[in-house]
Amino acid sequence: MISYPSTPPFTLSSGSFYKNISYGPSNLQQFDIAIPTGGVSSKPIVIYVHGGGYRYSNKESFYNAQSERDEINFYLSNDIIYCGIDYRLIKTISDSQGVEKCLDDGRLFMDFIIDNASYFNVDTTKMFLFGGSAGGGIIQDIAFSGLYSGILAIGLNEIQADTDTHDWNQYFTSINFDVMKYTKDNNLMEDLFSYYGIRDESGFESQRIQSLKLRMKTLDLMVNYNGKIYLTQNNWPNTVPTDRNHVLHHPLLAKAVYDRANIENIEIYAEIQSLSIGPKVEVTRQQYFQDVLSVGK
Repeated sequence: MISYPSTPPFTLSSGSFYKNISYGPSNLQQFDIAIPTGGVSSKPIVIYVHGGGYRYSNKESFYNAQSERDEINFYLSNDIIYCGIDYRLIKTISDSQGVEKCLDDGRLFMDFIIDNASYFNVDTTKMFLFGGSAGGGIIQDIAFSGLYSGILAIGLNEIQADTDTHDWNQYFTSINFDVMKYTKDNNLMEDLFSYYGIRDESGFESQRIQSLKLRMKTLDLMVNYNGKIYLTQNNWPNTVPTDRNHVLHHPLLAKAVYDRANIENIEIYAEIQSLSIGPKVEVTRQQYFQDVLSVGK
């Protein structure tokens, strides 16, 4: 599966780095993994899932900023494996699979890393996942599926309430914003169709999409989750959206996740500045994960 370590993209605080390990047949179904040296033989793992609207970006996006490199080295210094994954992306038009293949790849990777846990020295009872935007959507699909009991916490940044964008109006009632009207008025329907893997609006009535929508409504599946949540959404105002990115990362979407977590009695750390939601004491994501791990020991 792997033989020799790869050259890391930056200086690691500990361990060895392995690049582009395949978990599926596509060249986009790959992951990087950094494994600390020494410590316990079976280690916790932190898994990064990149954002990019399910259409672009890659696992290397978390190697760029110094703060991100520092976060990876924090994990390695605390005997925690770091892993970043790629997944298949949506084509611009005429994509018959749409976001479903992105979600499928998230679960395919989880199955792979669990099946090969002993090979990579992974403790499958101590798993953490984090990502922003589209990455957060894939993480919610994984964590709230009820299939992976070893997830202790997830980190969500600039995320959506769920992946079923066709039915988002329910989250914007307080500001009287119609998502579908905005989509049509701004000539974004072709993007919406490719997202769902359909050709036109009639596709929403198909059995495949109706079944997919049940999976995409992740708030309704949060009841399956036994871990904790670290949520941040601090870059957008609570106003009527002025552009597409504002729609996709609106604080009301994060608030829907926050509200449902409280209903389901899930412990959640949340920072949503424009809605005055925040903790008494702020902590970083890596420190939060470390604190969760320490409590579980």
